[in-house]
Order: sequence, then structure tokens, then C-alpha cells
Amino acid sequence: MVAVKNTGGRMLNKALAATLSLKPSSKAFAMTRVVLVKLKGPNSGRDWAALGCANEVNWNIDALTQVYVHTGDARMRYYLRGMLQRWPALYRNIYQPSIAQYGSDALTEGYGLFDGAGPGRGGRYDYGFTEPLPFNEPVGSSRLRIVAGARACIAFDNSSTNRDVADYRTDGNGNCSFRIVSSSFPWFDVSFSYPFVDISRLPVTRRRGTQTLTLGPNLLQHPAQSPSSLYFVQLEDGDIVTIGAIATNAPIIPLATPLAYDESDVQPRTNGLFISQALPADYLLPQDWTDPDCFAGLVAGERWCCGVPYRQGLHAATNVAMVSAPGAYAVLVAFSPPEDQTLTAAPTLRLDDGSPLQLSGQPAQAWRGWPMLFNRMVLIDYAVLPPGRSVQQVDPAGTLAMGLTAFTGDSSGWQPVQQTLSNAAAAFLLEEQQRQMLLALQTNFSQLPAGKIAVLPLNTSGAAANFASITGLNLKWRAIAETQLVDAA
Repeated sequence: MVAVKNTGGRMLNKALAATLSLKPSSKAFAMTRVVLVKLKGPNSGRDWAALGCANEVNWNIDALTQVYVHTGDARMRYYLRGMLQRWPALYRNIYQPSIAQYGSDALTEGYGLFDGAGPGRGGRYDYGFTEPLPFNEPVGSSRLRIVAGARACIAFDNSSTNRDVADYRTDGNGNCSFRIVSSSFPWFDVSFSYPFVDISRLPVTRRRGTQTLTLGPNLLQHPAQSPSSLYFVQLEDGDIVTIGAIATNAPIIPLATPLAYDESDVQPRTNGLFISQALPADYLLPQDWTDPDCFAGLVAGERWCCGVPYRQGLHAATNVAMVSAPGAYAVLVAFSPPEDQTLTAAPTLRLDDGSPLQLSGQPAQAWRGWPMLFNRMVLIDYAVLPPGRSVQQVDPAGTLAMGLTAFTGDSSGWQPVQQTLSNAAAAFLLEEQQRQMLLALQTNFSQLPAGKIAVLPLNTSGAAANFASITGLNLKWRAIAETQLVDAA
């Protein structure tokens, strides 16, 4: 692994997210692979071991971005993608009504990724901070951030519209060109950086169709504090931007993205006694960070829950799907229920003799949106097949079915898997019942008169603030300042 940041010679993987494997042939292989990628930070010590710490992970994302574009190392692009995909996991247990209201102090000093970590597996320290990602977040009103270098170029989008760059050329000294790629036609602003190179005096042109225009101050801004950066106004799909002078026959630098998720790869995948397969999908899972009811932050690929692999796609099945799992002792289905039926809705199975088979009714949580305002989740539940029978169909039954996994072992091999799932299901049930009670209070508190509740001066952060925000109680009270408690006379 490339070490991109070292603090005092201490380099410790404290954020080894066990999420996306590199096409393993076995579970053990997968679990050794995931420790090489994803979140990474430079801290060490007892209270930081096996953690993802937002501030230090930020440093490494910053350094990795700059090193990648000047080296073109495709592995760095892969690591960078994985770290950014999992960045939302570093938000603390704080509830805000929109993602825009989460500040730099809303991220955690430690997100536990393994048993024995400071806050526990999946837990978060209730303190921490980080600054905005300096090379990865679009600046100002721009929708796309482009970072370029001597060997590569990479783009970061901050909306649900797919935007990117293509046909990148450079001489390695700041002179470069690229083409804008966008799935929508309205204009949008673009922020651009070429780290460590002063490009502030280079001429800039934009070719749109057959017309080439030298950009003036109305369409191009030069940030005074950053001579390696530019701000483009109103670019669109197909625009070719040239910074400085670059030969038109200069070779295009290939921007390889290794191990990118390919939804057309529907072949079943074997991991030990498990065979996971995708379902024929017809519904695109929406991912929009402005919508708390969507699947923002869901990472596609092979996923693991309670030691069980399953296939997570960008689409889900809403119709009955034909499946084949010969020799299976048990089958597991990953699915997303309606938000108001998380404890009741589930897919059903149909066997080869036409008879129905229900899942256990004790689902475990495989994924949930994060931070707290996001409500969508993916659950996984199982059914043990009757002797001599095989599963033939999966009926989503009003849910969104993600994938099916067959267990091909015997009853003795299944028992520890079932026990792990049962323990996780019990924890999920308790947590979900508590969440639903809080949501039920929204209706009750909405009937309270506004401005009739006073809150005395105190720190309302933490669990109290989350309770008030989730239930809407904070919309009914008035915070009393210290000066209002003192009689000036």
C-alpha cells in the first residue's frame, strides 16, 4: 500500500473498513483484502487503533488526491474512491434536518471498525471535527471539482447529476486540456486545480461545438489565494477546455479505474459455502444527498453482513424474480422495506413445487443511510429450505429486493451463521423499536403550541438535542439567554 501521510514515523491502519472486497474467491481472502483499502489515517495508540478518525482521514484524502494526479497510480484512484464513498460513515450520532446543516464539528474523532475499538464496532466517539475536503469538494457555487496533474485527472461531483472529465492531455507543467462530460444540458460552474503549479498566467480557451473562445473575467476567475486554481463559469457537456498551450495531437492520458463496479456482471460468486447472486433489477435506487428518504451513500458491489456475502447493485427488483440455487440448505435475501414497514415487510420465496416459503421474520441490518437524518436501510433475512426442495422465485412483496445468497453447507455449518444473524436481528429490533417510538412522538409534539416552552441556558448537544430534533420538540421551545434571566434593575 502506498503510504501517503506519515506523522512522526507512525503509520497505522486505524480505519480498515470491511466493506468492498477485490473479487475474492473465498471469504477469508476477502477479509484479508479489505484491510488494505478504504478509510486510512496516520494516528496510533490504544484509543485510536482500528478507528477511522475524520480529521486524519481528511489529511490522507487530501494528500492522496494530489499524489494520484501527479503519479497516475491507478491503485491510488481505487483507494481514493473507496475512502470518499465511506466518508459519510464518519459523521457523529447527530440529527440535523438536512445534510447542509452538518458542520465541521459534526464528524467523529473515532469510528469503530472492529471489536475492541475504543467506541466499539460501529460506534462513534461523541467528539471530533474536520475541515472541508480541500481538493475534493466543489468550490463556491460550482457543481464539479477537477484536479489535474502530470499523469492523471480526476473529477468530483456534488449532486445527483453525473458529471466527469474525459480526453485529458497535459505536458506535465500545467498546460493541459480536457472535455466536460455531463448527463444534463444546463450550464454549471467548475472549480479546477493543478496542484503545485502556477497556472494563473496561462491563457484559457473553451471550444463549444465549432467555436473557440478565449475566456475573459466574465467566464473565468483566478482565485488570488490559489495560483494553481481556476474557476470556470457556465461550462456544459462537450466543452473542450485548454489551459496554456497543448498540442492537439498530444496523447490522451488513459484514466484507468480498476475494479470499478460493473452491474452487467451478473454471474454468481462463490465464497466458501456461500453463493451470492444478483436479482433481475428494474428500479434505480435514487441517491441524492438532499433527500433523506433515498439511498444516498449506498456503495454497490459485493457486501458482507454477519459473515454472509450478498450482491448490492445500483438497481433493485420490484417484480418476481426467477432464481436458481441448487443444493442450498438455506437462502438469504437482502432487501429494503418501506420506511414505515421496517419490522413487517419482507420478500417471500416460492419453491420448485410451487409452495410459498416465508423468511424467518427476524432480519438483521446490513446497511442504513448515514448520517442520522437518512432513513433508508437494507436488511438481510433467511429461510431454511425443506429437505429435497429448492428455491425458484423471489417475490419482493412490496420491498426492494437486492440480492440472494445460498448457503450450501449442512445444518452443523449453518448453526453458527444463524446464531450470528439472530443476535444481530435482536439488536436491530430493539434499535428500530426505539426509533419508531421517537418518530411517533413527532405527531404528538406537532400539536403543542409554539413558543410556550422555555429552555434555560444549558448545553443542548448530544442525546437531548437529537431527541428534540427527531421529534420536532426543538421547533416548539424558546431558548432563554443568560441575560434574559437577570433583572437589569
